[in-house]
Amino acid sequence: MNFADQLEDKIRDCRSEGYGICRIFHGREVVPIKKGLKQLGMLSTSLSFCIEVDKSKALEVLVTALRYHLSSDTYEVMSENNSKEIAKEFIEAMPGKPKLYVNEIWGGYEPLTNHHYDRGIMAIDKGIVAILWVMDDV
Repeated sequence: MNFADQLEDKIRDCRSEGYGICRIFHGREVVPIKKGLKQLGMLSTSLSFCIEVDKSKALEVLVTALRYHLSSDTYEVMSENNSKEIAKEFIEAMPGKPKLYVNEIWGGYEPLTNHHYDRGIMAIDKGIVAILWVMDDV
């Protein structure tokens, strides 16, 4: 089992509702962003709904997305420790200094899937693309 599958299993085991996907593409597996997002089932195939963030903001976004149901900032669906551990593992798995993107706009966020709520991180660097995305429904 590869690293991304292990993280996805941890999310499934630790989160009481919703689910997450984790994928890491290397070398020849890396495809143009539009094609890659479409293959992952994303409705939007553009980064136009995303903003670039630094590592600390990326960690904050992931911890919040993993820890709370995305419809509420008080309904906890994963422990704080587990959400911090998974977010840190994902960010630290990226070599070099990847560009990190979140689907935030104007203080909120724009869903990229057909779920009511979704949020996550895309990390892009030379020869590697990684995504950790969390989805919740009402």
